Amino acid sequence: MDNKDYINEYEQKMKQEPFWNNKNKGNYSLYKKICKEHNCKAKVFTQMSDNLSTKIGSPDLIILFKNTVSHKMVKTAVDEAKKNNVQVVRCHTSSGSALENILKEYVA
Repeated sequence: MDNKDYINEYEQKMKQEPFWNNKNKGNYSLYKKICKEHNCKAKVFTQMSDNLSTKIGSPDLIILFKNTVSHKMVKTAVDEAKKNNVQVVRCHTSSGSALENILKEYVA
């Protein structure tokens, strides 16, 4: 497999994955693992999409890593949270330990 084929395969895979809120796609697996350890399901979005509001759904909690998302994405997430009465947590860092601390506080 040459480099072009690898990149095309990677891009196709990334389009199929559900994401929530970090431009660094490398954290996707880490976030999923941490959430699973806390018995939580996670959607991780890295980019704003036209139908983001429908993809968000009605979660129990929305976590926004503020240093990695666009203002438009934050507005969409917050609007959906208000519409569905969902709590929003804003965090300045997007590290795994920040996510763990949030889940420890908000997930009983």
